[in-house]
Amino acid sequence: MHIVSSIEYTKNNETIENLLSYLKLHQIEASYEIVKTTRIPGQALLNSALDGNFDMIVAGAYGHKGLKELMFGGATRYLLENSSIPVFMSH
Repeated sequence: MHIVSSIEYTKNNETIENLLSYLKLHQIEASYEIVKTTRIPGQALLNSALDGNFDMIVAGAYGHKGLKELMFGGATRYLLENSSIPVFMSH
């Protein structure tokens, strides 16, 4: 498993370290990377998945309200509208 996030969605490395520990406890080897994003974080996340030749994207669905969605959100929508590989969303 390879975990990809962006600085916009990762407040600190402790969260990722906790996730890696949890996965290791369940005998799942995982790595992670923080990708640099442009105006559309979903695009950077999708590009990383496609470049890594992964079989599936598992993502948390999170939305903002109104103008904030237009300015900062849209990663979920972008993944769903543009991915050529299966996307599993959890909210």
